[in-house]
Amino acid sequence: IVWLPRERILASGDLVVAPIPYGFGSFPAQWIETLDRLAKFDFKTLVPGHGDLMTDRAHLRLVQEMLREVRKQVAVAVKQGLDLEATRKAVDLSAFEKRIAGDDKMKQALFNDWWKDPIVRSAWLEGMDPAAAVEFLEKHKPVRPDSRALRVSQNRLEEKNFLNDIGVPTTAYAGAGS
Repeated sequence: IVWLPRERILASGDLVVAPIPYGFGSFPAQWIETLDRLAKFDFKTLVPGHGDLMTDRAHLRLVQEMLREVRKQVAVAVKQGLDLEATRKAVDLSAFEKRIAGDDKMKQALFNDWWKDPIVRSAWLEGMDPAAAVEFLEKHKPVRPDSRALRVSQNRLEEKNFLNDIGVPTTAYAGAGS
C-alpha cells in the first residue's frame, strides 16, 4: 500500500482489483479488516492493482460485501460438513456476478475463475479446524508437521496419552468426566 497524503492518492495493490477481484491465496477475514483500514484514508484517488482509477469507495465496499457474503455462506457449508466441491456448488454469488459481469460471458467466466472458486476455497480453509485444513492440503502437497501431529497437539488428553505411549512422563491426569 502506498499513501501520498498531499496528493491524496492511495495505491492498494491487488487488495482492490477491478472489475473482478482476485480471490487467489487470500485470507477473507483479514482482507475485510484491511479494506476497512483502506477506506479510512481520505483519498481523492484510489489506484487499484488492476483496473481503472477510482474516486470513491464503492468498489472497495462491494469487495467487502462479497467477502462477507462468501464467509457467511461458507460457514454454513462447513458447519454442515460439506467438502470443498460441495461448498463451491452451495455458495450462490449470482447477484454479485450479475453486478460485476452483467451479461458478458467472458467476465462471467473470469468471475468464477478469478473470484468465486478461489475465494470460496480460501474461506472454506479459513472456516475449517486447523487439522482438517492440513488434511486437505496433505492430499496435494507434503505438510510438516502433519495433520496427526496437529490433532494430537490440539487435544490435551490425546497429547498426554501420546507422550506416555512413547515413554515421556507427564503429571498425573484424567479426562473430564472420568
